[in-house]
Amino acid sequence: RLDLRGHRVRSLNASGLNLSSNLEFVYLRDNLLSTLEGVEVLTRVKVLDLSFNDFKGPGFEPLENCKVMQFLSVAQNKLKSLTMASQPRLQVLAASKNKISTLKGFPYLPVLEHLRVEENPILKMPHLEASSILLVGPTLKKFNDRDLSREEVALANRYPAHTALCIRDGWEFSRPEQAAESTFCFLVEKWKDHIPLGFFLKEASIDKPVEEDMCRCHFTIIHDGAASTDPPLFLKYQWFCGDISLSNFIPIPDATDEVYWPKHNDIGKVLKVECSLTLGEMVYPPIFAISSRISRGNGIPKVVNLEVHGELVEGSIIRGCAKVAWCGGIPGKGVASWLRRKWNSSPVVIVGAEDEVYQLTIDDVDSSVVFMYTPVTEEGAKGEPQYKYTDFVKAGLGSYQDCSKSDLEPSA
Repeated sequence: RLDLRGHRVRSLNASGLNLSSNLEFVYLRDNLLSTLEGVEVLTRVKVLDLSFNDFKGPGFEPLENCKVMQFLSVAQNKLKSLTMASQPRLQVLAASKNKISTLKGFPYLPVLEHLRVEENPILKMPHLEASSILLVGPTLKKFNDRDLSREEVALANRYPAHTALCIRDGWEFSRPEQAAESTFCFLVEKWKDHIPLGFFLKEASIDKPVEEDMCRCHFTIIHDGAASTDPPLFLKYQWFCGDISLSNFIPIPDATDEVYWPKHNDIGKVLKVECSLTLGEMVYPPIFAISSRISRGNGIPKVVNLEVHGELVEGSIIRGCAKVAWCGGIPGKGVASWLRRKWNSSPVVIVGAEDEVYQLTIDDVDSSVVFMYTPVTEEGAKGEPQYKYTDFVKAGLGSYQDCSKSDLEPSA
């Protein structure tokens, strides 16, 4: 513990301060400090009081070494913003009575519970509390020494998932009904050097992600038609998973397609897709899309794709293949059946054909075969049955239908 309140300290490197890595509680309130140079030695500090000094900021980079800090007060200084390194364990940030006028550069504070910014110019910003909720995330419990407003929490929930990233980059906060278009325009302007000349970005989004269900990203890039599209534009994808603070995104191995299937362990997290554009030999910096939080599946499976493989010829073996979104249920054995549909008639169940594999018979010739599949979980939850119609089955070599009229006439 080190208590130097009111000692007129001007520098943390001054002799006699005795700063050391063992200190956990450091009180430097009411001094003449204007720089944090020297604070990096406090690698174990939990409580750091820097209030009533002469900090103007920026210049909080040395705090990057204070990774276990839980309480930080920079109140009663001359700060114009709260730009600083991420603080993974900070629970209370007190920054009242400064000159803060922007949220640009706001740090990642994934466990912050209480934020205080009273008596700052930024209080004139509409819905500052909602902005703070978006920046901090669900851990925030108090704002300016009171519990969060239910109205501000509800308002924050109406904003796009990427809003916090835009606020940190300087986006001017607006009403939620305008935010989707406004933030997208903000990102498009930011990405103007990430898109080849002659192309423009129309969409960058991700479907609402659900456990064990297909989630697709959408990057729509339009050519203006004024120039040739040769060579063609290629898009490359990489999926990431991170927490609600939108920090610490980790690449998902082998998730490099337009589609990703969120896992059970992903529930509550957020997805990010980076899309890199390549035109000829030029590879452009990536653009991105952020998803909402991954929700738990309802446990009811659904078929997302149904196919029939094999040659549609009498005697051949065909196989029905179903791709199922299990939506949180344990994969089980589905119910398969085959039907036969003659021209201009309704399908009729083929008796005994209750497996995913079926051998075509003479009765199937000139008919369409229908594969019906109902997904079922181990728990017994059934999804909606889906159907796949084939083309018409052809007669096999040597069958009755292949014989010509002369072949059927008796020999002399």
